[in-house]
Amino acid sequence: MNLFQQLCKKHNIDFYDADIDPSFTKDMGKDHWTNYSSSCFDEIRLGFYDDKDIKNISFFHEFGHCRVPKVWSKYTFDYFAKSYMNRFYDEIYAWRYAILFTKKLNIDFKKETIKWARGELATYFNQCAWASDNRIKITQEMENEMYKLALLI
Repeated sequence: MNLFQQLCKKHNIDFYDADIDPSFTKDMGKDHWTNYSSSCFDEIRLGFYDDKDIKNISFFHEFGHCRVPKVWSKYTFDYFAKSYMNRFYDEIYAWRYAILFTKKLNIDFKKETIKWARGELATYFNQCAWASDNRIKITQEMENEMYKLALLI
């Protein structure tokens, strides 16, 4: 049992790794699951990765989603899906958890991997900016959270 499987078992998270059993990728296809993973509640689906370091940081990010109390827990899933700002904060907390947890495990990532992770978070910030047409307002607090996370990683 690898580290990912051990952590998921310990925390009652269903874990699917495309490299071990790619059956979950058949519906959407291998291209969709290349360099992509997802999590929902207590389930992680880890796709195919060209870079092992990116696969590792992706796992810990998705693990963070499962471990961090959800920003949207007091709302319905529908509300969360429509709220870019809640999604943005959920992403910040998952990345922050991933980085702090891996530091405790003495796992280091290449500089290129950290740059990739920052870029992934930035996509959610950009979604917030795109959605700011009266639905939300990009706040200084959001920008500060991006900056603090960039310093952390």
